[in-house]
Amino acid sequence: MGALILLLGFVWSAVFGMDTAAYFLTVTPTLIVWTLISAMIIEGCGTFVAAQSTALSIRFPFTAFVFAHLWRMVLTFAHHLLVLVLVFLVLGVMPGAITLLAIPGLLLILLNGFWISLLLSIVTLRVRDVQQIVASGMQIAMFATPVFWPRELLGTRFSWLIDYNPLYHLLQIGRDPLIGQVPPNESWLWAAGMAGIGLAVTLVLFGAVRRRLAYWY
Repeated sequence: MGALILLLGFVWSAVFGMDTAAYFLTVTPTLIVWTLISAMIIEGCGTFVAAQSTALSIRFPFTAFVFAHLWRMVLTFAHHLLVLVLVFLVLGVMPGAITLLAIPGLLLILLNGFWISLLLSIVTLRVRDVQQIVASGMQIAMFATPVFWPRELLGTRFSWLIDYNPLYHLLQIGRDPLIGQVPPNESWLWAAGMAGIGLAVTLVLFGAVRRRLAYWY
């Protein structure tokens, strides 16, 4: 992660004609939060598949596998935050009180990560190729979302591609507080709305297929 951010900071800041220090302060938290979201979704697909031996040998709630997956993602995210701390120290940046908004942002990201991982785990257990499809989709989404490039470069003509991108809003509520900005209200509403609707639909589906999951291995 550190080497990638170092490379991006110097090369892409020159490509976009941006101040190197300012670009480092933007791309570092952006890439850290995006890595959390992306890994949570891609690796979440194989949660039930990877737990096959445990699921078939003992009675264990399937949701516990999802919680274990999310916990691993949180630990990885915490390690990546050390890179951000290092960038702050090198550039002499002192985080303010706004940074605390990253806590509810992270909680909303994890809440969405729970239902997405649970849903994709169910589907992947039935159709094993789904994880490769999701991984390819996330690669495309990474370039369609302002991860490496500023949103302003897109202009107003195609701004709808960002406004209606749910991954962008999840990125906003986790990234903006880390760079000293308050996430827009629309992003909070998108994240909360996705969490509410997604949880409701996924839990209904999970309740309908829970007793059959073990037979899909």
